[in-house]
Amino acid sequence: MIIQEKEGMVLSMDGTGGNTHFQLEFSVGNPHYDLRKVIDMKIYELMHIVNTDVIEDMVYIHKPTSNTEPFSVCLTFKRFGAELGISQKYLCSKTIVAKFSDDGLCYRSEQCEKPNYVDVGDAEPMLASKGDLEVVFETPHLAKVNYKFSMTLDEDMPPYMLKLPGLLMSKIFLRVKTFIERMT
Repeated sequence: MIIQEKEGMVLSMDGTGGNTHFQLEFSVGNPHYDLRKVIDMKIYELMHIVNTDVIEDMVYIHKPTSNTEPFSVCLTFKRFGAELGISQKYLCSKTIVAKFSDDGLCYRSEQCEKPNYVDVGDAEPMLASKGDLEVVFETPHLAKVNYKFSMTLDEDMPPYMLKLPGLLMSKIFLRVKTFIERMT
């Protein structure tokens, strides 16, 4: 079921089987840049830079040294939904590179444990988080992005709030898309 269409991005949700799964699809283009050099392992850094009002901190647990090496990252989100009793959240994920070539890339991420040395304050972990990010470079200047993911903010989340993780990620990726398209 489509829950949002905004600025060329389509966010859909499937809540069957007790788990909520999301899919975010969009195209991104910039005639001035080779997107294969912009959309790569540093995508988390870009997400943080253009979403400082949503993502409080980004720390590499294991920083990649090449575009094909697995990496782990911890994102601490700013608190949202406090009036609804949602605590501040963080997400630690390990990402493997399933594909990296001139015509596309595919990253598979799964939630991982937060190391003790990573300080997230009183933030609590998101639950059951995993995702597949697939990017197909149609030309060096145009890419199609398909992000399939699931995450739960809170075990006791009421049904009317199940869309919130999808809308949050949609907001984050819309800003990344807008930033890339406006680079000159």
